[in-house]
Amino acid sequence: LRPDSRSAVAWQPYLVPACFGLLAWLMCVFPMRDTDFYWHVRTGELIWQKMAIPAVDLYTYTDFDKRWIDLHWGFQLLVAAVYHLAGVNAVILLKASCYTLAVMLGWYATGSRISNWLKAAIWFPALIAVSGRAYERPEMISLVFLATTLWLLERIPKNPRLIWMI
Repeated sequence: LRPDSRSAVAWQPYLVPACFGLLAWLMCVFPMRDTDFYWHVRTGELIWQKMAIPAVDLYTYTDFDKRWIDLHWGFQLLVAAVYHLAGVNAVILLKASCYTLAVMLGWYATGSRISNWLKAAIWFPALIAVSGRAYERPEMISLVFLATTLWLLERIPKNPRLIWMI
């Protein structure tokens, strides 16, 4: 039997992005290196227990009594929940998935006018930079939101109703 040539060609446009996404994920899966991680977990636990965002940084001994705004409370709740439900390895997988999602949204925000090979060449240095800083930090969520915004902005001229998602 001869394979249908149409079905053989149908998957080819997805091969380079899929390989690039897999490479991004593999480059972001590494053991935890962030020394602030447990600080974030403990703060997330406190937020959950007290149902309030702390107004002072309880873990900084030099400024324990000064007013403080916790900008990362959502991230802290998320990592505390993932940590307690499935452990450190699940947080590492979540981290790799968030960074990969951000990179791939950026990939598709680049547009469809250039080839996938050129996109790979353009995005490879960014992937190296991201993977070198792919820690379990609040910016992993910020990068997903930034990449989503860029992806939406690229699509708004074709579908103006997407502006409401921003």
